[in-house]
Amino acid sequence: MLVFTAAGPGGRVLLQTRRGALVQGAFSDLVAAAEAQLPHGLVLDGELLVWDSEAGALSSEGLQRRAAARAGSAPSLAANLPDSPSAMRRPSSSQPSTSGCDPCPSALASVVPSLLCCVIHVVWGIMNFTRYRRPWAFLLLTVSVVLGATAVAGLESGDGGSLVLLIGIREYVLLLGRLALAALTGAVLLGLTKSSLRVPLVATLLVIGAPTLLLGGFVSAAFGGSDEEVKTEPAPDRGDRQLLVVARSGSLDPVWCVYVDEGKPPLERRWSVGCFNGDSEDNALSETVWTAPDRIRMTTQAGAVHEVTIAPNGRPDRVVSVG
Repeated sequence: MLVFTAAGPGGRVLLQTRRGALVQGAFSDLVAAAEAQLPHGLVLDGELLVWDSEAGALSSEGLQRRAAARAGSAPSLAANLPDSPSAMRRPSSSQPSTSGCDPCPSALASVVPSLLCCVIHVVWGIMNFTRYRRPWAFLLLTVSVVLGATAVAGLESGDGGSLVLLIGIREYVLLLGRLALAALTGAVLLGLTKSSLRVPLVATLLVIGAPTLLLGGFVSAAFGGSDEEVKTEPAPDRGDRQLLVVARSGSLDPVWCVYVDEGKPPLERRWSVGCFNGDSEDNALSETVWTAPDRIRMTTQAGAVHEVTIAPNGRPDRVVSVG
């Protein structure tokens, strides 16, 4: 329980639970005691105990009843189940500190400046504010799902009419995966309050996720290669259609791939038109040109000519594969 005394005359005393709920309405006697006995601008952190006068003992059930009490029944419950005086200890000094914070312990006050002491109490108060843990956990979980879905969409995107935007995400799949793993780990740490669940789940995420990302990075570096655009040419009289020739490295033989990009960003889509494997010089791609706004001619080093017709939506009537 956190007790916040008023910042000045006429202010309110606030009682806040560990979960961030304000319950001063259910503990009017404690509020009255704080207003009468405690200095302004003070923050106290401690346990709240309730004394059952009939049983002559402390009562956890009584504490729950008082916390859930409404305004009408709170005074009667306060009379039968008063707050224990030991639940709230008054500071060693009855005067507020010059910085407005709870006075430091006497042994610490002699060596720690009052401003630093105030900072210590502010940080301690922030650490005890749990009201923001679940919203942040939900936000991190949402970010993790979005990043993971984006990475999967980039991996699943092909050359058969996929969005060019998603195809470009392929280069950042590992980065997205690392960020998604970090966000998911943070969501678990903030969202689960029980260490018996939090620690094993975080350990599982790291044991599975970290090696998978490392393996993916190794495979990408060893076999991924890179693509180099060797030619781009817009279609005649078409500003929304473009021819693209890409040379792929990282394989044993040179490979040239021909694509058509249809539309305008961010809805631009890419269609595969042909692929030429240079395992033989005769199969190497020599020339690629538009012969009409909807027709492409591809010629190999051996002089073989391949023509492809492009539909209005950008889809080719066939995909040429040579070599």
